[in-house]
Amino acid sequence: MSDRPGPLDRATNAASPARVLDRAGVVANLGERVRILGRYESREFADLLGHVWFHGPMLALADGTLLFFEPAERDSDEVLKHEGREVEILGLLKPPPAPSFDVASVEVESMTLIGVD
Repeated sequence: MSDRPGPLDRATNAASPARVLDRAGVVANLGERVRILGRYESREFADLLGHVWFHGPMLALADGTLLFFEPAERDSDEVLKHEGREVEILGLLKPPPAPSFDVASVEVESMTLIGVD
């Protein structure tokens, strides 16, 4: 019997998005569909030169890494419900939009509050 994964194993693994908790996970999974855990926080979004592009909700990971949401403009009800709370995002990780940005983005497929009964 072989220890190599069969077609069913590969299909199961492909269907299970990686879990991202920090910057290393973001870098390792750019371009992939993932589950990301972090805190929903309103912050300024600035490039590396300090130019502030907007103030709005972002995802703050445990190590301080920030991700902005796509679409960037979020529904006001979503902001009120999630602000300052831990969430799990299912979505596609995208690289920074330009070299002067150090913030990747996540195209949100779904968002779930963590620790809510």
